Amino acid sequence: QQQVAWLELCQPRPLSSLSPTAHYAQELQARSLQVEDLSFPLKPVSPQRVGHQQRSSSSASPLPSEKLYKLDFTDSKKAFGQSSTLELARAWLVFRLCGFKPFVQNSEKLLTVSRKVLGDKATYFLVRHTFFNHFCAGENRAEVQSRMERMKQNNIGAILDYAAEDVPPSGAENAKAQSNQGDAPVDDTQEVVARQYDYSSEAQSDAHAESFLEAIKASSHMRTSPSAPSFASVKLTALGNPLLLERTSNAINVVRGLFHEFDESQDGYIDCNEFKQGIKRIFPAATEEEMKAMFKMLDPEGVDRIDYVAWCQHMSLKDQPAMATRILKCLKDEADPKDKDWRMRLSDVILNSQEVHLLEALYKRVSMLAQAAADHQVKLLVDAEHTFYQPAINHLALELSRKYNSDPQQGAVVYNTYQAYLKGSQKCLAEDLERAKRQGYVLGVKLVRGAYVTLERRHAQEKSIESPIFDTIDGTHANYNACMKMLLGEVAQGRAELMVASHNQRSVELAVEEMGKLQLDPSSSRVAFGTLFGMADHITQVLGLAGFRAFKLVPYGRIDQTIPYLLRRATENADVLKGAKLDLQLIQAEIVRRVKTMRGLPKKEVTAGGAGQMQHVQKSSVQPRS
Repeated sequence: QQQVAWLELCQPRPLSSLSPTAHYAQELQARSLQVEDLSFPLKPVSPQRVGHQQRSSSSASPLPSEKLYKLDFTDSKKAFGQSSTLELARAWLVFRLCGFKPFVQNSEKLLTVSRKVLGDKATYFLVRHTFFNHFCAGENRAEVQSRMERMKQNNIGAILDYAAEDVPPSGAENAKAQSNQGDAPVDDTQEVVARQYDYSSEAQSDAHAESFLEAIKASSHMRTSPSAPSFASVKLTALGNPLLLERTSNAINVVRGLFHEFDESQDGYIDCNEFKQGIKRIFPAATEEEMKAMFKMLDPEGVDRIDYVAWCQHMSLKDQPAMATRILKCLKDEADPKDKDWRMRLSDVILNSQEVHLLEALYKRVSMLAQAAADHQVKLLVDAEHTFYQPAINHLALELSRKYNSDPQQGAVVYNTYQAYLKGSQKCLAEDLERAKRQGYVLGVKLVRGAYVTLERRHAQEKSIESPIFDTIDGTHANYNACMKMLLGEVAQGRAELMVASHNQRSVELAVEEMGKLQLDPSSSRVAFGTLFGMADHITQVLGLAGFRAFKLVPYGRIDQTIPYLLRRATENADVLKGAKLDLQLIQAEIVRRVKTMRGLPKKEVTAGGAGQMQHVQKSSVQPRS
């Protein structure tokens, strides 16, 4: 009944075409970390030290056995015990094709030719029995339910992801779409590297919010056990104009830039005199009383200096329209205005009243989803996106975290996603952990490597700026593992929750080893592991069977609607899949093992259902199936 309930809820809706304390400062300096471009308009609050910050996640249960943390990811029988030989052969073929660059680079052309020559029916048949069945859970209720049941048997949870997408219009189509929408801009990015939602109206954003709401409700019925967490993901470019997120990110970066403009001594703090001098540059007519009142708002504890964290948490984007109006008035009233060009640029970059209104509408939508997640005891994963959107996304995610992650019993409801391939990601994490500590909430973190390497480097080249991405993959690996270790330490102190979202076996092994050192119980600690459906199955399977919190991001939808997703999955992960040597070796080893032990296979087996699904009379969590 629960399965039927959530499957009824998850029927898809059609989508449109879219400074710290002195001790802390020393710690950061020792780490040589780089500041991330973030800022958050939070109301002034006094620092809080709530009980859960000192509570260890493992204190409520006996210490787990050390052997729990010794996992073997090379056992092909255990890793693929629930997969049929047909499914293994399909996985081997898909990985081989995704590792063949000419095929990946021309996949869309090949699909177009196939549809013209063979027709849609034959083409979709080929796609269904290869890429679709490997990367998607199914089209209809029966197919999705079958895959979920098999995952649940192995203690693997599901994060539903409706995979229907439409490619944004370009060229003449883009111009036509924009002219039909009045002033509503359309994202005309040429290379689509992740799900894109073509913004057409606020009403369409409301419709997307309803689709996410249904996924949250569905996720509440998908727990592997009554005490297990469940997750749902949300993408903010679906809930508002992407260009609004970019404009907001620019405005947030300006707020950060002002901190460094005001900090003349460059010691990481702004004292009262530095603050007054900075304000005088922007508002020459500001009175002594006004400046004292502003400084007191940013320094409510009266320590006579402001650090970066305090600056960010007390600044408000809602005040920016009034700030811009005052700057322009000052320039008009002054006979010979100083820093005129700089002040004009400042007034242009910060948000106007219409943008603030749209931002408030976006916040209202995502806040509604966070409240629904809290009501249904679901954890909400806020996806990361391009760096020119990310400051705004971080701003909203941390504002929601302050509101919904402050209950020590419930823990984190909202998880923000951090991309370890960004050079400033470790410092960003350290800043956000300090902010959460001061304001008394648990920081929920989904830690990923990142999926926009090509676009980010091209964007940096076009803007003649330094690439935000590490120059080498080894740099990304080292940073990911360092961030993960830091976060697990915070989890042990009850100050954070973590989803290790990685297909990298070594990172997963390091996470398990660190959990053992910290005595974090796999079944009760607030640490989860996540991988994409159809990828790194040997990792997820072993983790689930060992009792760890393992999850799969599970896409679903009609095959014709998921074609763009499948093309993107092949393109985005070509390098990853090409390097998935261990996956291929394990799959091949399991196929060979089964061929050598054919007489030991179950005698009775029947095939039922569509989409290449195999239903078996005999079931076992580790027994191989042919």
